[in-house]
Parts: sequence; C-alpha cells; structure tokens
Amino acid sequence: MTFEKLGDDLLRGASAIADYLNESERTVHHWHAKGYIPTFKIGALVCARKSELDASMRGEKGAA
Repeated sequence: MTFEKLGDDLLRGASAIADYLNESERTVHHWHAKGYIPTFKIGALVCARKSELDASMRGEKGAA
C-alpha cells in the first residue's frame, strides 16, 4: 500500500483506529494498553499508522 503523503498513513485517535480496524474504541484502547497493536501517543491522543497496523494484522515480523 502506498500513500501520497505521510499524513494519509496516520490515524489520529482511538475512534479513527477503531473505524479502520472495524473494532470498538474500547478494544483499541485495550489493545494499545497491552501492546497488541503498534500505536503511539501524541499528547493524550492514541495514534497509529495504517501501514504498521496492516503489517501487524498480517503478522509480519517487526510489527507491533
């Protein structure tokens, strides 16, 4: 998957991540806290890169 801009790869907030993964926000917060998905925080906001989430869901080495 290629992205025109780096910003196109960024998901800002648990709700955006939940929508992308088709999961609940609660699940995203749980997975973030347990380190199950590759996320990071900007201030209090949980963020993720689509490319890293895709790789993690495919089980690629080095993801998450």
